[in-house]
Amino acid sequence: LDGDFVGEGSTVLAKINNKTTPGVDLLVRESIQNTLDEIRPDKTCGIIDFSSNTFKKSAFASTIPQLESAINGFVKETLCHFLVISDSNTNGLLGEPYKRKDKPNNLYNLVYDIDSHDKKDQNVGGSWGIGKSVYYRYGIGFVFYYTRTFEDGQYQEKLAGVLIQDEKSKDCLLGPDTTGICFIGDTVEHEGKKKRWPIYDSTKIQEFLDIFGIARYNEQQTGTKVIIPFLNSASLIQRRIYEGTDLHWNINFEDCFSMAIQRWWFPRLNNSSFKGKMFIAKVNGKKVELNPFFSVLQRLFNNDPSIKESAMVPITNKKSGTEDTLGYLFCLKGEKSLFNVCVPPENLSNPYAQIDVAQESGQDNPVILAYMRRFGLVVDYDIDKCKLTTSPNEYLIALFVLNDDARAKDNPAESLGRFLKASENPDHKGWRDIDDKRFPSFSDHRPASKIFKRIKNYLEENYKEHSAPDETYGPALLRRKVGKILLPPSDFGDAPEKEPKIPKRQIIKVTHKRPSHVAFNGLLGNLLSYDISFALKPSELGKAKLNVVTNSGNFNIVDWERDGFASPIRIKKVTMKCVEIDKDSYEHEIEIPQQRWGSNQKIRLPLPTNPEIEITVSKKTPQTTPHAVYVKNLSQSDLRYQMTILVEPLNLSYQMTVVADVEEAK
Repeated sequence: LDGDFVGEGSTVLAKINNKTTPGVDLLVRESIQNTLDEIRPDKTCGIIDFSSNTFKKSAFASTIPQLESAINGFVKETLCHFLVISDSNTNGLLGEPYKRKDKPNNLYNLVYDIDSHDKKDQNVGGSWGIGKSVYYRYGIGFVFYYTRTFEDGQYQEKLAGVLIQDEKSKDCLLGPDTTGICFIGDTVEHEGKKKRWPIYDSTKIQEFLDIFGIARYNEQQTGTKVIIPFLNSASLIQRRIYEGTDLHWNINFEDCFSMAIQRWWFPRLNNSSFKGKMFIAKVNGKKVELNPFFSVLQRLFNNDPSIKESAMVPITNKKSGTEDTLGYLFCLKGEKSLFNVCVPPENLSNPYAQIDVAQESGQDNPVILAYMRRFGLVVDYDIDKCKLTTSPNEYLIALFVLNDDARAKDNPAESLGRFLKASENPDHKGWRDIDDKRFPSFSDHRPASKIFKRIKNYLEENYKEHSAPDETYGPALLRRKVGKILLPPSDFGDAPEKEPKIPKRQIIKVTHKRPSHVAFNGLLGNLLSYDISFALKPSELGKAKLNVVTNSGNFNIVDWERDGFASPIRIKKVTMKCVEIDKDSYEHEIEIPQQRWGSNQKIRLPLPTNPEIEITVSKKTPQTTPHAVYVKNLSQSDLRYQMTILVEPLNLSYQMTVVADVEEAK
């Protein structure tokens, strides 16, 4: 374990501490970029597979004797989950565990130099910056890299491991007075120092891979397999931005990875018309195919003449620093059936759900803008760049594809692709104008803002019959504007600008027309956090229940356990947050003690009318799984109530949901 150390674990983990962007999206964006950067010259496409399975903790821990006791003590389960990201038709991790001049340094850059940066080539999508450290977010800090390369006329296998943890945490496996980072492998002497470098012995590599049931590359195969043991699946797949419930896919490993791959990579996935090398993706060995909605977007990207309703427009601006075309805008407007959404037989979810933005399909559907570089990764989706909306049964989608090769008029050495790539955050989301000495001309002319302004002007001029008036906003647009104030930014890692202050969260304004609301807050450790709000008239009962979601329908926990199945979820904590009556409010966190679960607990609130509520956490016997919370209004006035419940996943094979409703007084 002793050997190279890079900074401190807490520093690395702080840089990748993004709590807003869904984990599966970050992992899919970064790992596929790494694969596409390294497709072999003799191959027509890259192949990547995301797979998950189980392994025995004891078998893994025994391979690291120095940490065996710590691992067995920290991890309670004996059978644990892992994720393996495998690619093929790629070069693999070329090079040595140290940097060499004028030679490939893939292994060093990805594994041993965590903070390396390379933003120069606009044709490269990833493998730079702290973004590649996304792998360390979803287990307990271990990541192993198995690769097979062809170097110096022969095939070579390598296995390298890294552990990154917060060195200040009491749970740090390396113990106190360490950096929290270590490399795992064979001990070698290099430049007079002992180093932990990759294992090259194929027998040792096979023994390690056998723990996970992972096959080695053979014959002429080359590529890389990234193994993340002790996977926390909930941290990957539970978080999403879209808050609606009308999803046509299940919140499980296969469906979430498949949707994320299509969402960000539809321009290049299985696309034989892509100007470059396409790629094939699999999830647990099953090939990912574009669903009908993303298939339409790919055809739009390809400028398919069979889509007669589409339009392609060059975007230019002489004041942007270049006389070249900035890029091309592809537009498609039509009814739901044109996009294959919300119609039989597929009944796919609305576009906002599929691209995962904070907007529900409704009476004013905003235009969707997806923008990207030539590399084929959607940089981001935007629904706020203009006030344009369509009727309830229509959508307008615009794709902007950058002309990476546009050159600065004053300095032809500057390319627009390199400038905007340099402006991207480590997760490659978003373009902005920056001051960069490497690009003096583009830095002066601010091309990013001019691109978006031209796109906005074109859309509003050509679809103005559906644009919202300047002095007002449609309800959905207004919700988004307010949401931008309340929601934290989705930037990855160190933001280039200061994050805005987030105002104190207020109780959701439920009404008697909409008397209940459920909001998923994200993860608190390994627990799922939900805010539940009720608008209750006197004697009305608000009910929040856990449900198990299966292909056969939804099941409440009582029925699930009655059928002989162990509940995959349970309520872990219930906290009252706020009660409002008329203009009076009581905001104070009151945790409902577990010893009172199963019985009715009455709480009288210090407000002018002395209102009283009754809270019950359903738990009929000590063996019954806590699965529901009931809130009854015992006062003589209408009230609004908000609570937070923390839910513990016990079995990650199932999808869960929280449902809430109000039962009228009898």
